[in-house]
Amino acid sequence: MPNSRSHLKGGRHVVAIVVSSGENGSHWIIAAYTAGSLPKRSRVGAKLTFLVRSDADILYIDKRSPYPEQESEELGDEVIARLNPDIGEVENLAVLFFSTRLLRSELFELPISAELHIAGGE
Repeated sequence: MPNSRSHLKGGRHVVAIVVSSGENGSHWIIAAYTAGSLPKRSRVGAKLTFLVRSDADILYIDKRSPYPEQESEELGDEVIARLNPDIGEVENLAVLFFSTRLLRSELFELPISAELHIAGGE
């Protein structure tokens, strides 16, 4: 039986970023695209975790757990970044008023650049 991930129409893959709220079981696709191939990764990098706090209406995107030494910076559009104090790399993001962004018909973009790879590569 062929691997269904690699045998979509034209041999393409669908890559989606999904945010889930553990409190009420809601799921949102916040980005999706098709790719001809998925890159292999030679080393394991930081995995992103997503947490929606519906009581505070905040989406947290974390590469690691927050710690007191991090510096905070507002990136605009009510997005807060927590930065590594030594190299200035973004380690955590907080997207305020997240649910209202889902109700808008306009595109929401984070004010950062990212390079994404499949986690757990050889």
